[in-house]
Amino acid sequence: MAARHCLPLTLFAWAIMVAHLGSAQRVIHVVVALCDNVNQGIVPVPAVLGNGQDTERNLYWGAAYGVRSWFNKSKEWKRIERSTYPRTNILERITWKHVTENVFLVADAYDGKFIQQATNDFLSYAGGYDPTTLQVGDIKLAIGGSADLIAYCGHDGLMDFAPPAPRQPANSDKRGRHSRVHQQTVLQRSVEGYRGHTSALDYWFDGAGSLYAGRRSTRLGVQRKQ
Repeated sequence: MAARHCLPLTLFAWAIMVAHLGSAQRVIHVVVALCDNVNQGIVPVPAVLGNGQDTERNLYWGAAYGVRSWFNKSKEWKRIERSTYPRTNILERITWKHVTENVFLVADAYDGKFIQQATNDFLSYAGGYDPTTLQVGDIKLAIGGSADLIAYCGHDGLMDFAPPAPRQPANSDKRGRHSRVHQQTVLQRSVEGYRGHTSALDYWFDGAGSLYAGRRSTRLGVQRKQ
């Protein structure tokens, strides 16, 4: 399967998993760093897909297999809100609701120039920091560090810059003992440890809030988990 197909399919699988965990409201918050040929250390993609300031055609957002396009076309998710510039350097935010379950997916499209902010925000959310309430009509959604599942889509920026200093998890009890970070080809980071679901890891947090790395541990300058 081509790499461009892995992004929506992997995220879609995560969304299905969360959707079937019960009737209580569940929220998935997705951080998307738009593909950017100019400002990211990537092998360039076609220019029309690699403009980090163009939400309409970006590889990870508006293109055929981008997050926005994929979930807009899905028969299992209904878009309920769209906003622009909800926060500094976030170009667009879209909220979908699962058609049969009480599950919401909120995706933020970050300007590709600010991939480090997107990465740092994701890691903060994974540790339970920056909890935020999003008002969508008469519905209140817990996003950021208070979301039930956090995902990251985009270039692996940790190949180009170091992660922030590790911190103690702010809400480790909510996600269990471990908040784990799972690496895919395109969906590089999504929080694991949710209701006991685990898999092979490259980067993860331990219960004490330390960030561990697998094969890139020397480059990142962080401790390797044995």
